[in-house]
Amino acid sequence: MKWIQRHLGRRGAALLFFCLLDLAIAWSLVDPKLTPLLRAAPSYSYIVRYTLWSHGPLWIWAAVWANVGLVCGAAAWRRGHDSVAFALAILLKLVWAGMFLAAWLTGQAHGAWLTATIWAGFAAFVGVIAGWPEPLERAPEPPQ
Repeated sequence: MKWIQRHLGRRGAALLFFCLLDLAIAWSLVDPKLTPLLRAAPSYSYIVRYTLWSHGPLWIWAAVWANVGLVCGAAAWRRGHDSVAFALAILLKLVWAGMFLAAWLTGQAHGAWLTATIWAGFAAFVGVIAGWPEPLERAPEPPQ
Protein backbone atom coordinates (compact mmCIF):
# COMPACT_ATOMS: atom_id res chain seq x y z
CA MET A 1 0.00 0.00 0.00
CA LYS A 2 2.90 2.38 0.67
CA TRP A 3 4.09 1.90 -2.90
CA ILE A 4 0.64 2.77 -4.30
CA GLN A 5 0.33 5.79 -2.03
CA ARG A 6 3.82 7.01 -2.97
CA HIS A 7 3.41 6.53 -6.73
CA LEU A 8 -0.30 7.10 -7.30
CA GLY A 9 -1.54 8.98 -4.27
CA ARG A 10 -4.95 8.47 -2.76
CA ARG A 11 -6.83 9.76 -5.80
CA GLY A 12 -4.87 7.42 -8.08
CA ALA A 13 -5.56 4.47 -5.79
CA ALA A 14 -9.27 5.33 -5.90
CA LEU A 15 -9.13 5.47 -9.69
CA LEU A 16 -7.53 2.02 -9.77
CA PHE A 17 -10.43 0.75 -7.67
CA PHE A 18 -12.93 2.35 -10.07
CA CYS A 19 -11.03 0.77 -12.96
CA LEU A 20 -11.39 -2.66 -11.38
CA LEU A 21 -15.07 -2.11 -10.60
CA ASP A 22 -15.92 -0.82 -14.07
CA LEU A 23 -14.07 -3.67 -15.80
CA ALA A 24 -15.86 -6.19 -13.57
CA ILE A 25 -19.25 -4.68 -14.48
CA ALA A 26 -18.27 -4.77 -18.15
CA TRP A 27 -17.34 -8.44 -17.90
CA SER A 28 -20.60 -9.24 -16.11
CA LEU A 29 -22.52 -7.75 -19.01
CA VAL A 30 -20.59 -9.78 -21.57
CA ASP A 31 -20.80 -13.09 -19.69
CA PRO A 32 -23.23 -12.83 -16.74
CA LYS A 33 -23.21 -16.61 -16.15
CA LEU A 34 -19.69 -16.33 -14.77
CA THR A 35 -20.52 -13.49 -12.39
CA PRO A 36 -21.46 -14.63 -8.87
CA LEU A 37 -23.27 -11.34 -8.21
CA LEU A 38 -25.74 -11.96 -11.01
CA ARG A 39 -26.20 -15.62 -10.10
CA ALA A 40 -26.89 -14.71 -6.47
CA ALA A 41 -29.23 -11.82 -7.27
CA PRO A 42 -31.76 -12.98 -9.89
CA SER A 43 -33.80 -9.78 -9.68
CA TYR A 44 -30.71 -7.74 -10.59
CA SER A 45 -29.97 -10.14 -13.42
CA TYR A 46 -33.53 -9.71 -14.71
CA ILE A 47 -33.24 -5.93 -14.63
CA VAL A 48 -29.88 -5.97 -16.41
CA ARG A 49 -31.01 -8.38 -19.11
CA TYR A 50 -34.46 -6.97 -19.87
CA THR A 51 -34.49 -3.34 -18.76
CA LEU A 52 -31.09 -2.28 -20.04
CA TRP A 53 -31.54 -4.11 -23.32
CA SER A 54 -34.19 -1.52 -24.21
CA HIS A 55 -31.50 1.17 -23.77
CA GLY A 56 -28.99 -0.60 -26.00
CA PRO A 57 -27.45 -4.03 -26.46
CA LEU A 58 -25.53 -5.28 -23.46
CA TRP A 59 -22.27 -5.55 -25.41
CA ILE A 60 -22.45 -1.78 -26.03
CA TRP A 61 -22.92 -1.16 -22.31
CA ALA A 62 -20.04 -3.54 -21.61
CA ALA A 63 -17.86 -1.52 -23.98
CA VAL A 64 -18.87 1.74 -22.27
CA TRP A 65 -18.07 0.34 -18.81
CA ALA A 66 -14.77 -1.10 -20.03
CA ASN A 67 -13.70 2.15 -21.68
CA VAL A 68 -14.49 4.21 -18.59
CA GLY A 69 -12.59 1.65 -16.53
CA LEU A 70 -9.58 1.88 -18.80
CA VAL A 71 -9.66 5.70 -18.66
CA CYS A 72 -9.73 5.49 -14.85
CA GLY A 73 -6.85 3.01 -14.87
CA ALA A 74 -4.74 5.19 -17.14
CA ALA A 75 -5.53 8.40 -15.21
CA ALA A 76 -4.51 6.74 -11.95
CA TRP A 77 -0.90 7.09 -13.07
CA ARG A 78 -1.20 10.77 -14.04
CA ARG A 79 -1.33 12.83 -10.87
CA GLY A 80 -3.08 16.11 -11.42
CA HIS A 81 -4.61 14.98 -14.73
CA ASP A 82 -7.47 12.87 -13.46
CA SER A 83 -10.52 15.15 -13.63
CA VAL A 84 -11.84 13.63 -16.87
CA ALA A 85 -11.60 10.13 -15.41
CA PHE A 86 -13.48 11.14 -12.27
CA ALA A 87 -16.12 12.95 -14.36
CA LEU A 88 -16.63 9.89 -16.58
CA ALA A 89 -16.84 7.59 -13.56
CA ILE A 90 -19.50 9.81 -11.98
CA LEU A 91 -21.44 10.26 -15.21
CA LEU A 92 -21.60 6.55 -16.03
CA LYS A 93 -22.82 5.66 -12.56
CA LEU A 94 -25.47 8.41 -12.72
CA VAL A 95 -26.66 7.20 -16.13
CA TRP A 96 -26.81 3.65 -14.77
CA ALA A 97 -28.79 4.84 -11.74
CA GLY A 98 -31.10 6.84 -14.00
CA MET A 99 -31.91 3.81 -16.15
CA PHE A 100 -32.79 1.73 -13.11
CA LEU A 101 -34.87 4.59 -11.72
CA ALA A 102 -36.71 4.88 -15.05
CA ALA A 103 -37.32 1.12 -15.03
CA TRP A 104 -38.87 1.40 -11.59
CA LEU A 105 -40.96 4.49 -12.40
CA THR A 106 -42.35 2.90 -15.57
CA GLY A 107 -43.18 -0.34 -13.77
CA GLN A 108 -40.67 -2.48 -15.69
CA ALA A 109 -38.84 -3.59 -12.54
CA HIS A 110 -40.35 -3.57 -9.07
CA GLY A 111 -37.14 -3.36 -7.02
CA ALA A 112 -35.08 -1.21 -9.37
CA TRP A 113 -35.42 1.82 -7.08
CA LEU A 114 -32.95 0.20 -4.69
CA THR A 115 -30.37 -0.42 -7.40
CA ALA A 116 -30.86 3.17 -8.62
CA THR A 117 -30.29 4.48 -5.11
CA ILE A 118 -27.12 2.44 -4.64
CA TRP A 119 -25.62 3.58 -7.95
CA ALA A 120 -26.59 7.23 -7.34
CA GLY A 121 -25.02 7.03 -3.89
CA PHE A 122 -21.88 5.50 -5.36
CA ALA A 123 -21.72 8.29 -7.95
CA ALA A 124 -21.94 10.80 -5.09
CA PHE A 125 -19.14 8.96 -3.28
CA VAL A 126 -16.95 9.14 -6.39
CA GLY A 127 -17.70 12.87 -6.47
CA VAL A 128 -16.58 13.26 -2.87
CA ILE A 129 -13.30 11.49 -3.62
CA ALA A 130 -12.83 13.61 -6.75
CA GLY A 131 -13.02 16.73 -4.57
CA TRP A 132 -10.31 15.60 -2.18
CA PRO A 133 -6.89 17.13 -2.73
CA GLU A 134 -3.84 14.93 -2.39
CA PRO A 135 -2.27 15.39 1.04
CA LEU A 136 0.82 17.56 1.07
CA GLU A 137 4.05 15.64 1.24
CA ARG A 138 5.86 16.21 4.50
CA ALA A 139 9.59 16.61 4.58
CA PRO A 140 11.32 13.91 6.59
CA GLU A 141 12.07 14.97 10.14
CA PRO A 142 15.75 15.40 10.95
CA PRO A 143 17.25 12.71 13.21
CA GLN A 144 17.53 13.66 16.83
